[in-house]
Amino acid sequence: MKRAAAVCLLALLAFGCKEQAAECDGVTIDPSVPILAFGDLFLPADEDADPEDQPDGPTVPAQKTVFLRAQCGDALEIERVCIVHEGHNGDPEVVAFEFEGPAETTVVPGAGEAAIRVTYDARSLNGDLDFDGIPDPDIGALVIQSNAVNAPTLAIPVCGRVINPGAGIAPQRCVLGFDLEAGEKLEDLCGP
Repeated sequence: MKRAAAVCLLALLAFGCKEQAAECDGVTIDPSVPILAFGDLFLPADEDADPEDQPDGPTVPAQKTVFLRAQCGDALEIERVCIVHEGHNGDPEVVAFEFEGPAETTVVPGAGEAAIRVTYDARSLNGDLDFDGIPDPDIGALVIQSNAVNAPTLAIPVCGRVINPGAGIAPQRCVLGFDLEAGEKLEDLCGP
């Protein structure tokens, strides 16, 4: 019992402690974060701009990393990764989010992780697409297809917004733009 508590404490420090099932029901995937929210960002100032004209806050491009772990069962095989709905200001021709990785496509439970780095690099201000007076965020989903039984299609919402400095903006909602049930595999999300 003390050993289980120590393991849970170590897991809490490293990844956050979750209730563990009595036994493993197959390959699992566990992302380090449930969403990748970049928040409100600013355009960088021109290189020749006065230092006082630099934005007071984070600028694009910005990066975040999600780590994928296998908690139990056999080795996790990452089959495919993509980002869907990545267009800036609703334009699919202007890419807002890009990804790199994973470096490892096989993750052994308790012995490693795969890392995927996502970059948000919109180069113009977000517009008010729904005409409510507030710039709308760019919203996409990082999709990971794998052999995991708990989430054969894992979709992590990704969002960000580029605004003018000093614009007091309401918080963003970072949610998937499609339905995905736990344990469901959506083969066509990443295309053919």
